[in-house]
Amino acid sequence: MPTPTSSKANIIVLGAGVIGLTSAVALLEEGFRVRIIATHRAPDITSSIAAGLWYPYAVEGKAVPRLAVATLRRYKLLAKDPDTGVRLVPCQWAVPTGDDKTFWADEDVGYSQDDNVVSAMLPVADAAVFLPWLSNRIAELGGLIEIDPTPVADLDDLPDDLIVNCTGLGSRRLCNDHRLYPIKGTVVLVENPGIDYCVADDQDPALPTYIIPLSTGLVLGGTAEVGEWDLTVDEAQTNDIVQRCAQLEPRVRGSRVLASRSGLRPGRDEVRLEKESRETGKIVIHNYGHGGSGYTLAWGCAEEVVRMVKISS
Repeated sequence: MPTPTSSKANIIVLGAGVIGLTSAVALLEEGFRVRIIATHRAPDITSSIAAGLWYPYAVEGKAVPRLAVATLRRYKLLAKDPDTGVRLVPCQWAVPTGDDKTFWADEDVGYSQDDNVVSAMLPVADAAVFLPWLSNRIAELGGLIEIDPTPVADLDDLPDDLIVNCTGLGSRRLCNDHRLYPIKGTVVLVENPGIDYCVADDQDPALPTYIIPLSTGLVLGGTAEVGEWDLTVDEAQTNDIVQRCAQLEPRVRGSRVLASRSGLRPGRDEVRLEKESRETGKIVIHNYGHGGSGYTLAWGCAEEVVRMVKISS
């Protein structure tokens, strides 16, 4: 695992979700001094609710294939260390009939497609393990994580001149970016009856149905409610998720429900991954708008953040 070789610029990373944490790790590994400032951290963040399967979903932008493949390759390395919480899991899901072979089909993941069913060995980053591992990695590399429940009101009020903005939906207010919108996702955590693979049906974008085994149980999904801010978990919706998943894998039926949780994916017409030079002299690198693909793009985006920081510092 890379370690920093020198002390460079002081950088503030805003946000302690998977995007902020991976950005911080990548910067620290390159020798930058990093302090994360966030209103919340795991387990009280959307990244803790996400199932953590690497799979491009509900995200836009020409750079997505490149960022996703870079992330896939990093996860495959991390999966060699069980302490990271990343493992390769056999996955099978239905996709709309007639879809062309996906952009990542030539990666070493055992990809195959039969009619409208795709199979592959894909990474799952178990949030209950992976997010603490990232936090520990940050501490090992000399980084700091500061939690302040009061959101940053103005990027120019921050003390350092180099800022990486990973605030997700918070950027709607912080950056006045009304291209951001919520995509509410609800998942159900149940006891695992012995399922050790992922199965999904991706044919209805509004009702993504999937089963993903994690250390805490079996995650059943899900929903994709565009424009919905209310995090209330609807009981009828929860029951519908369980029933849909039971049609994919009958062993789910009757599994004890442990929890139902909702989070807001940061939807945007395009991932914002760019440098902004402000009139105050501060440089802000924006890294947000990943939709349902935060885990899928995290490392690729982190590498791009490092590249932009290097040419800016």
